[in-house]
Amino acid sequence: MGLDKVLKELKIPCVIGNVVDGPQVESYRLEPGFYPYASKNTPPMRIKVQSIINRAADIAIGIGAKDVYIRNDDGVWIEIPKEERDIVSLDDVEEPQGYGLPVRLGLTTRGDPVSIDMASPPSPHLLIAGATGAGKSVCINSIIYDLVKRYTPDELQLVMIDPKRIELARFKELKHLKCDVITSVHTAEDALRNLIEQMEMRYENMEMYGYTDISQADGPRIVVIIDEYADLVLQNPFIPMLVARLAQKGRAAGIHLVLATQRPSVDVIDGVIKANFPARIAFSVATGMDSRVILDRSGAEKLTGMGDGLLLLGGKITRFQGIFVDDDSIAELVSKNKKPAPIDEGGAHIEYEYNDKGYMTKMTVTPSNYVEEKEVSPVGGYIVMAVVAMLLFACLIGAL
Repeated sequence: MGLDKVLKELKIPCVIGNVVDGPQVESYRLEPGFYPYASKNTPPMRIKVQSIINRAADIAIGIGAKDVYIRNDDGVWIEIPKEERDIVSLDDVEEPQGYGLPVRLGLTTRGDPVSIDMASPPSPHLLIAGATGAGKSVCINSIIYDLVKRYTPDELQLVMIDPKRIELARFKELKHLKCDVITSVHTAEDALRNLIEQMEMRYENMEMYGYTDISQADGPRIVVIIDEYADLVLQNPFIPMLVARLAQKGRAAGIHLVLATQRPSVDVIDGVIKANFPARIAFSVATGMDSRVILDRSGAEKLTGMGDGLLLLGGKITRFQGIFVDDDSIAELVSKNKKPAPIDEGGAHIEYEYNDKGYMTKMTVTPSNYVEEKEVSPVGGYIVMAVVAMLLFACLIGAL
């Protein structure tokens, strides 16, 4: 049944305005109308937006949809899931201009690009949460793909922490990695402590030269990606304190965090994390309580999964369809940005040259089988000849 007929049957006086065909939903803009006269002395009353929202389940049943999402954003919009959603690629999302560290996320329900700038105060770090299979890992892959494709290792370094050992393994050969992909909880703690030391060192250098941001110092930015944050928190109580320290002071020093978890509980996403992660993404979750833990409001429980997400940025909620990057594209990008093959140093002599930023610019390897030609003194030869002659003379005397 059409939406207009359903609204009439439910006695919801609204007129359908614009219709937008988005990548994952069809959006219908409603113009709220008036209830008819109750009596001659009672003026007509315009229908309240909340009363439309409260009838979402009835509207979904009427049109034969599993659920509908009603939002009050530049008008009242009803979003109905499409039977076949469109795949959003990285090329479909326009590159943002004027961003210090842009990260493209996807397209809105109206087809507008969704991006954040991790170099700006509104979104220095990013929290991603959602149920298994909702699109969380695909979102992380697209973020890494976008960053590696855009920046060189001299401009951007990555630190990846993956306690599950499988999600980030495909990126283990990237030359952008500051260290190997971390899978141990204890190693993760050491890595976070080292990052804090590096952050403090950067602040000392910035204070010395009068800089207020890492962009003025022309240093590489560091993006720390933790795939399953809840697992680290449960195994190591020091992890939340270290993450909070980096989140509080990391932006100006060029250190940014991307946390992902499939367990949006209050003991994992606490008040400290929320305060330091103003940019948050919620993919499909089981209950409205989970949605409120992530976004401070319900709504994520009505998402359709497979990359359908809500972005909280600057207090505003934006629904979007996430970018999908296939495995072949990721493998091709990694092959083009591999670390140099390890060298068997067995006896070889290796010399390194570094630039003023501390990055290696040249490596000279002298193989172990290389023999340097040296000038041999003739005295040694004379001594050998004399010894041989004496031995021959002694043999002749013995024979006589």
